[in-house]
Amino acid sequence: EDGLCNKYPDRFPKEHFTYENWIWAFTMLFSRAIRLRSLKEGETLAMVPYADLINHSPFSQAYIDAREAGDWLFSTGEEEVILYADRGYRRMEQIYISYG
Repeated sequence: EDGLCNKYPDRFPKEHFTYENWIWAFTMLFSRAIRLRSLKEGETLAMVPYADLINHSPFSQAYIDAREAGDWLFSTGEEEVILYADRGYRRMEQIYISYG
């Protein structure tokens, strides 16, 4: 076989690339990933720490997306993930996003 596990066994040990691990990785990606639409390179899925803990409400207009980091004067050219709130929230009030 010409696969990565055979070509580079030190980097891709076969015991790590099992069907069970693939199922786990697939499940994590598609149950926790967030679609970021405003990236310079286009749309992508991303694993954003803690963002998957935000609860759903069909009435919420809040959303998560990407933007260029910095402010209007000191843009760094890097990108960041930001939660855009749909209204003002009180301290410790739960914020919701719509999942779809």
